[in-house]
Amino acid sequence: MKRILYLFTVVILVCLLSLSGCSPLQSESDEKPIYQTISSENAKKRLDSEKGIILLDVRSEAEYAEKHIPGSLLIPVEAIETQAAEKLKDKDATIFVYCRSGNRSVIAAQALANMNYTDVYNLGGINSWPYATEATPLSTHSAEVTLTSEPQKAEPEEEVKSVEQTNRDEMQPSPKKATESPSPVSAPEPTPKQTPAPAPLPTPEPNPQINAEKQKMLDLINAERAKIGAAPLSADIKVMEVAQVKSGDMVKNNYFSHDSPSYGSPFDMLKKFGVTFQGAAENIALNSSIEAAHAALMKSEGHRINILNPSYIYIGIGISDSPKGKVVAQMFVKK
Repeated sequence: MKRILYLFTVVILVCLLSLSGCSPLQSESDEKPIYQTISSENAKKRLDSEKGIILLDVRSEAEYAEKHIPGSLLIPVEAIETQAAEKLKDKDATIFVYCRSGNRSVIAAQALANMNYTDVYNLGGINSWPYATEATPLSTHSAEVTLTSEPQKAEPEEEVKSVEQTNRDEMQPSPKKATESPSPVSAPEPTPKQTPAPAPLPTPEPNPQINAEKQKMLDLINAERAKIGAAPLSADIKVMEVAQVKSGDMVKNNYFSHDSPSYGSPFDMLKKFGVTFQGAAENIALNSSIEAAHAALMKSEGHRINILNPSYIYIGIGISDSPKGKVVAQMFVKK
């Protein structure tokens, strides 16, 4: 009888020890790294009073280009795991993560916490952000790509506040018709020939037609835009002329820059040729072929944003041959 009681006691103790030993281990293995949430109001107060806070936008590049919180860093949610280590080097930095409505920010905040970032906050969606945003993309710049893989320094896009600043009559002088001024009722006299006013700018011969090379580049650009749901760009004949003049001018005067010695900046150039616009940007490239130039532009974030920016509706493309390869000028216009 004593032996039976002893064995029974041993069995009960073993069971109790087993139960008490397993449960905590299981709960620890299921526990996820923690991130926090923060309201727009508290985030704004901290951004105004603290330094070093990182605002992280995890939407697409096109969404970022259309609107974002000033000072934001862009890492699309699908690229968090591959780009965070390079762009977010301090794992103890305070990071406010936001997206459009709050779904992608949850995914990104958890991913950062899993990667051992220690001070991550989910800010939610920009749709609920009641404070200032930027409608102009921070990195939508006039940009240039050379044969090397490193992008050159970009120049800012210029916004025109008033279209009246561009005077088409001054930019495109034409002779007055003889019928515009009254003539005496007396016997008719031969109409004197009017001497055209001298053009204020050098006028290289542009090719306004969309040839096969330009059509190929336009097709490549619109194929990229279709992937993100952006409307295709339309070729504007006047902007096509300006882009061709710019491309030819770079070859003729042996330079590779947004600033032309003949016409000034691309924005000045558009105005001088009578193109009115609300916003504009320029990409230039030098490469061995149209396909290679397009690929180089798409590899650079600033140039790619110009190409994919949904606010641009019209494009001009200039392509000229040089001893070094194809010299390409792309001019994007919002009217």
